[in-house]
Amino acid sequence: MAIASAAGFISLLGSPSDIYGGATIGITLRDMQTYVFVGEHDEGQHFHNRYFDPGIKRTNEHIKLYYAVLEHFDLQYRQLSIKTCSDIPEELGASRSVALTVALIRALQLHFDIGMYDNAQITEAAWSIIRKLEVIGGEAPYAVANDDEAPPEQIIFKRIKENADKKLKDITTAKLGKLYYMDFSGRELLRTQNMFSSVIQLPLPSMHLALAVNGKHESLPESMRIVYENNEKKRDTINELMQDSGKLARLGAQEFNKEKPNIKKIGQLMTKSHDNCLELMKKLGADVSDGVKDMRSIALRTGALGISQAGHGSIAVLYTDDKVVGALQKKGYHVILLSGGAA
Repeated sequence: MAIASAAGFISLLGSPSDIYGGATIGITLRDMQTYVFVGEHDEGQHFHNRYFDPGIKRTNEHIKLYYAVLEHFDLQYRQLSIKTCSDIPEELGASRSVALTVALIRALQLHFDIGMYDNAQITEAAWSIIRKLEVIGGEAPYAVANDDEAPPEQIIFKRIKENADKKLKDITTAKLGKLYYMDFSGRELLRTQNMFSSVIQLPLPSMHLALAVNGKHESLPESMRIVYENNEKKRDTINELMQDSGKLARLGAQEFNKEKPNIKKIGQLMTKSHDNCLELMKKLGADVSDGVKDMRSIALRTGALGISQAGHGSIAVLYTDDKVVGALQKKGYHVILLSGGAA
């Protein structure tokens, strides 16, 4: 048998330019983990999964993410048992499908030795599987797979034995993990001989971050990449927005790398990047919900330093004044306070 886990992830700058060859900055969530158990099973395959169904129509043999992962490694006929549970609420949209993919690959490696010997190999396998499922998540596998700081084994065993996903209403705080700058020009635009993306860990400064959640599970109506590839009229405008988002992410990386980063400037870059994100999604026919727009308006009106699109139904808020959090909670939105970074 084998156990493994992987962290959740949220974007701070550049999303969704990652799926068009852009650059992004994002951060993993240390104690929002997804847990996987892989073991032997006497009769065929046993999946204990109430966890992930892609939000698009797929044939029955591919309806579960499990099958996509197993087929990728030619394990679809092996006798095995898989159990999972997650600390990442469905409504949060913090890359929990990516976390499941990475955790499952790690567990299969431990159990079957499938050739996934380092984080780069796990990253590329997870990226390929997620893309085949036509789920948006270009940047997330790179951050999630590179953050390999796992909880103690006893915690993983305990959570799998509990067999219960955490509920959004029960999570009010979470710890930040690792901050990454990711450049996808090689991966998406084939500009170089190197098909892999550039992934650089950045210093994580002390800053007040919170996640505000609409409380509803929302999914994109269609793969934004498909719309992009099949609509030449919109592509030039989209490319301009993508390039602008990439520039903002590079400026953000420069700021994070300073000995004393200017948090206010980082917030301004986040909000400009979110402006681009909203425009990109609108051009691609995947406009964000009214709840996200309302949360953004409340946060900025009450003094937030910056906003980013954390999930399709959630935003990340950079702030200094607690009244920002209070205003969001007063309007009925669920808020998770994120802690971590330099002292």
